[in-house]
Amino acid sequence: MSKNNVVRVTYSVDECFKVPSNINLENKKQVDCWYVKWNILYIFLTNGKKLEIESEGWFREFDLKRPSDDPVIESADCVGLDDENFEEADLNNGNEKENPK
Repeated sequence: MSKNNVVRVTYSVDECFKVPSNINLENKKQVDCWYVKWNILYIFLTNGKKLEIESEGWFREFDLKRPSDDPVIESADCVGLDDENFEEADLNNGNEKENPK
């Protein structure tokens, strides 16, 4: 059992897929179903055809400035880290900065 902790945050990443202009995903006479898996949009048409549309690749440019939820403190065990993966911080040296809170 690790004595160390990690801070876990979640970032939301937006991605876009160009739906062909002649496809209406809400038209049940045209589209049986659709879903996204592994960053590919799958569209199953009522005529038996399947379309696979790759993303626009915008997720590579996402901003990690703020997480999408509140940070959570967890045991290092939760992410598979042992105590040997951690170093101690030098508490006597560092930059003096104003507390942001």
